[in-house]
Amino acid sequence: MRALTERLRRYSEWSLGRGILNRAIADESTLALQRLERAILFMDIRGFTAWAERQSPEVVVGLLNAYYRVAEQALGGEPPIKLKYTADEVMAVFADAATAAKFGPLMLAAALRLLSADNLTAGAGLHHGQVVEGILGGEGAKAYDFIGDTVNTAQRLCDAAGPGEMLVSRAACRAAGLATGEFREISAKGKREPIYAALMTA
Repeated sequence: MRALTERLRRYSEWSLGRGILNRAIADESTLALQRLERAILFMDIRGFTAWAERQSPEVVVGLLNAYYRVAEQALGGEPPIKLKYTADEVMAVFADAATAAKFGPLMLAAALRLLSADNLTAGAGLHHGQVVEGILGGEGAKAYDFIGDTVNTAQRLCDAAGPGEMLVSRAACRAAGLATGEFREISAKGKREPIYAALMTA
């Protein structure tokens, strides 16, 4: 029974993340949908689709697992609220912008070192604002997720970042207390107004 309990806990940690799981065990109501301030970081591989077309599925999976692993290791044992992997995209949710701004460049630098062996690169985007987070889904499948324009904006910043770049929104810079120079104006798909972001490099 103890071994089964440990196995189920490990599987739950993979799905929810250790921090969310521990909160849920202590108080199930923490899984309910709620509006909170979060820092959202996206990172993805540039040129991945074209590269993957020339590789076997096993090689692609091997690279992705190594990519996820170095992203986690760059956090130095301080996991964010949630890490979510979707193909070549990493989404990391942090409680505050200062922590995200600290670890984002480290994650990007680690990814760049790994990917250079395959002539690939990566970019990242960071935004800070309100999200709705909690358990979403139907009766048969549910997941802890983060929804809102803050998430969409972070993803658009990631899309706009060049190889080796991390774009940090003006809101995230302000929340993190970052001293920045000029902001880059970005016209992002689906956004009525331009996004202003500072450039950070790995």
